[in-house]
Amino acid sequence: MHNLLAISPEKRQNRIIIHHSGEVARLLQCSVAQIERDRLLAARQ
Repeated sequence: MHNLLAISPEKRQNRIIIHHSGEVARLLQCSVAQIERDRLLAARQ
């Protein structure tokens, strides 16, 4: 499922997914360090 979201990030209001920092960085196309600096911002993105 995570790979599908990286390829086609469809936004839905009823979806909650908790990722490992590395997965979030890949989905947001940034570094793990950026995720770790502000995890709440990353979750909002």
